[in-house]
Amino acid sequence: MGYVGVPPQSGFITTAKQRVTSSTNNYVDLDHSISSLADVIVWVNFVKQDSTNLTLTTSSRITLGATLVASDIVEIAYLGKAVATQTPSTGSVSVDMLSATGTKSSSTFLAGDNSFKTVSGTTINNNADNRVITGSGTANTLEGEAKLLFDGTTLKNLNSSSGGTANSEANLLVLETSGTNGMSIMGGTSGNGIIAFGDSDDNDVGRIGYDFGNNIMDFKVNGAEGMRIDSTQRLSFGKNAVSTPQLKYDDNDPNFVTNVGSVSYRNHYIFKNTNGTVGSISTTGSNTSFNTSSDYRLKENVSDMTGAIDRVNQLQPKRFNFIADDTNTLVDGFIAHEVSSVIPEAISGDKDGMAKIYYQEDDEIPEGKKVGEFKEYSTTEIQPQAIDQSKLVPLLTSALQEAITKIETLEARVQTLESE
Repeated sequence: MGYVGVPPQSGFITTAKQRVTSSTNNYVDLDHSISSLADVIVWVNFVKQDSTNLTLTTSSRITLGATLVASDIVEIAYLGKAVATQTPSTGSVSVDMLSATGTKSSSTFLAGDNSFKTVSGTTINNNADNRVITGSGTANTLEGEAKLLFDGTTLKNLNSSSGGTANSEANLLVLETSGTNGMSIMGGTSGNGIIAFGDSDDNDVGRIGYDFGNNIMDFKVNGAEGMRIDSTQRLSFGKNAVSTPQLKYDDNDPNFVTNVGSVSYRNHYIFKNTNGTVGSISTTGSNTSFNTSSDYRLKENVSDMTGAIDRVNQLQPKRFNFIADDTNTLVDGFIAHEVSSVIPEAISGDKDGMAKIYYQEDDEIPEGKKVGEFKEYSTTEIQPQAIDQSKLVPLLTSALQEAITKIETLEARVQTLESE
């Protein structure tokens, strides 16, 4: 019969047989249970007993053909019941004993279904150092990628706690950690590092780039450079931002430059609030205008100005120098709080104002305050008042008009007196 493991013993060792002496019974109790008399050989006084003279009373008792006397010796050999182990020699177990199917060879292996199977290899195309290995769509074939292109459809949505589609903004690549995180783009000293944003029409319609040779970071929008930060931390932006890396300025180097692509009237800045546009800074071919809204459609209660001369007389022009100016150069101007009572709209800030410092401290929560609420503390830093001297122009104009009227009246009276 076929088998796997230790083969049956050809001879019987101590643990494979049983001897009974000094018995006066007509039966023998077995040390090992058997299923039939074919599992044992029985000798009485070294004479083999025919199985027709024996009866298997139970699985562990054999009844003999006669009653024993004390001098009788009964020996029982158990067929296939040896408990000793034996290691088969190499190659002694043949394939037919395993009942295995298939062909045994150096290129096959025995699988769990007791069949020989062929080992399938995997091919890596374009393999080289420092390449990313990706699937190719072909069985048992991978690709070594010089450039990694991922267009997967399984998205992680950062705006959905369940990872679903609660928001249309989803991310194909997520770098996430509870500690410090980052991503590095390394390049040659004369090369560039680029993060590009593209679509089906333009593969870099938007771009963030760094010029390692000139230490310039630029931002490209709609296919053209829109902003850059140069090696001196100068910020330039606007249509056709400064694009010449070697561009130099004098000792009064500006930290901030805006550019427009025309010598016609163009806005560099537009200032808005909840009421809409309230001002702008614009240029023409060779001039800059600082504009504040003045449209009649924005105004009401319009009336002619009177008493301008009296108000101008309340102004107190001064000559002074600023403490921070170590050249002590005297300049013309005003003291802000002295102007505020005459032209309040020209002054911002409060007289003797101090800077307010706010910070958050959840460990000590004052009564009536909430966790995380900002608290205000005093400081020795002043909050200086400021003046917009252009706001004086309407008053000065009106005062000048009043003065002109008076001058014209006096001239008329003098003329009359001279003609008499």
